[in-house]
Amino acid sequence: LKIPEPALFDPVVISEPVKPHRIGKEVDSLATGFTEIRDTVINDIPIKIFIPHNAVMTLHVGRLNKNDKTIVYAAQAADVRADNGGIVGAFVLEGKPLAWGLSKKGYCASINGEVMIGVAENSPLFEKATEEKGYFFRQYPLVSNGNVIDNEPKGKTIRRAICDRQGEIFMVETATIESLHDFAQALADMGVNQAI
Repeated sequence: LKIPEPALFDPVVISEPVKPHRIGKEVDSLATGFTEIRDTVINDIPIKIFIPHNAVMTLHVGRLNKNDKTIVYAAQAADVRADNGGIVGAFVLEGKPLAWGLSKKGYCASINGEVMIGVAENSPLFEKATEEKGYFFRQYPLVSNGNVIDNEPKGKTIRRAICDRQGEIFMVETATIESLHDFAQALADMGVNQAI
């Protein structure tokens, strides 16, 4: 067993708003993309943090080619119905809306290489994604402006989230089954500003 590292982040205070962030900062088309993986423990919850470098977030529908070396990290983003395979909630793929509706208030958009995560019933980013050939999906909100958001589902399972901490975009996954509330609290305690 690997001994977990101490908490990954120290609090950072920024007095002015942070602009949307490119995953892995600037993308160099000649450099190889990769995902840095860090292990930590927050509130007794073992957590893996996946930080993509030299990558741009895109969405896909269907199975990915496991031999595609350009993929540095993949995870299910939107909810998909078991009965008919339909996408639940708003979803935009390369500017094409494939699903509409407000199933959950959390959102993530990737437009022109910038990733934005937040919580809102109506987000202009859905329309902007359609106009600028971007990506957009909805999911459970976990953290908004550093505060935990409570959700209806009370069961426990392995949890995953896309997070924004002071403009740094990364993914998080628990190593143990957790409730949405405990997971959201751990993310807030890590200093995450937005998470879905």
